[in-house]
Amino acid sequence: MDNIYFRAVILIVAIFFGAASWATARRRLHPAHRLSLDYMLSMFSITYALGCCVLFLFQADYLYRFYGAGAFLPNRTSFSLILVLTLAPYLVIPWTVTFMASVSRPKYLAHAQVGIRAPAIRNDALIFASATILLASLALLAPVVGTLASNALNDLFATTSAASLYEQRQSVFENVSFVQGGIIYSVLPALSAILLFWRGPSPRLERATGSAVAIIAVIMNLGMFQIGPTLSFLLTCGFCYAVSRQGRLNIVAIATVGTLMLILLFLYSLIKVTGNQLSQAELFIMRLPIPLPYLIQMSGEYPNALSPHYSLPFELGQYMFPELRAAQGFVAMPQPAYIDAWFTYSPFVSIFVMLFISFLVTAFGNKFKRYGFDRAGDNQRLTLWIVIAAPALYYAFQVDILALFVSAYSVTFAAIPSVAIFISSILLSGLTKGSSQAVGPNISLERE
Repeated sequence: MDNIYFRAVILIVAIFFGAASWATARRRLHPAHRLSLDYMLSMFSITYALGCCVLFLFQADYLYRFYGAGAFLPNRTSFSLILVLTLAPYLVIPWTVTFMASVSRPKYLAHAQVGIRAPAIRNDALIFASATILLASLALLAPVVGTLASNALNDLFATTSAASLYEQRQSVFENVSFVQGGIIYSVLPALSAILLFWRGPSPRLERATGSAVAIIAVIMNLGMFQIGPTLSFLLTCGFCYAVSRQGRLNIVAIATVGTLMLILLFLYSLIKVTGNQLSQAELFIMRLPIPLPYLIQMSGEYPNALSPHYSLPFELGQYMFPELRAAQGFVAMPQPAYIDAWFTYSPFVSIFVMLFISFLVTAFGNKFKRYGFDRAGDNQRLTLWIVIAAPALYYAFQVDILALFVSAYSVTFAAIPSVAIFISSILLSGLTKGSSQAVGPNISLERE
């Protein structure tokens, strides 16, 4: 018992230093950078850091409570390393963002007025691009829509264990292609968020269409037996709302997002029901960090065992659940990008990954400033950038950096609606300008 009190003191000191670093650095930032940094570190805190704090405080006792007596428990885990890994992003990223933002300030000032004066995205471009994306998406998803809808509305609620969940996922993944997964995870949620927050001449129609797309996206995601992408969509909408109000939130908005997240939490924990008497909150909080002790021991036992055909999450999943190796080799235990880099390569590569994440925070903050953040978000370009930034900053601490750009839940898929709308606006503006130039001489000739 004395040891747990000693660890509690160490944990409190670590939390103080991490929070002080975050708070001190954010005061030096422009509100656009501050909001991006707060969003990213908040997501990291909820999905990873909080669980790591639980692991450090209770150590092997918690692993035993989580998995029960029949589970394989690592016995050579450095819980001090777990605390160091947890604290690192709070010390590295805020100050790196502060430095990058100060360096990029002269360039931003040179281009800020150009961004503010940039013409608004045409509303007919939104209609054209959205219709095209929706038709193409529905055509590609047509073979699996019925199955996914049935999964979401029926089979999901009949799934009450991790084993049955993996079996259901395997069955779904065998019939859903990579492109279909990208549409479900990233394209439809991004398009829905754009429509919901677009400031055009017909907001009711846009919001109604966005709501319909959101319902389709959520059903399809749940039909894949995945909660994470649906949570990412909710967070994207919350981030859009926060940016559009320059970071000023109200109680109603916070309560709404919180309620929806609690519903997702309930659904997730309902699927993960086991006999260990863990609460719903514990099941969600420990989703990502619980494999970390196994990862630390695995790296010591098999320092060169990583297969070139599998990523670290797959190797870790098979290490934790060897009985699933033959029948369910697809089982993966994802880790944040910097953790993946730390154990796959070296701590130096891990620091580089954190620097890259800092670059993403700074770059998106610059874009927000350039396209209307200081004017209550009245530029449509701002909305197009938000729906790219939100999933990028969320998934940066969910997957490895490569997967952040090439997976079905990647930034690449999430950017498709924004890029399509932007290109459509340019093309339609060019056609309109060309038509005006062609009509102009005819009018003058008639007058002559």
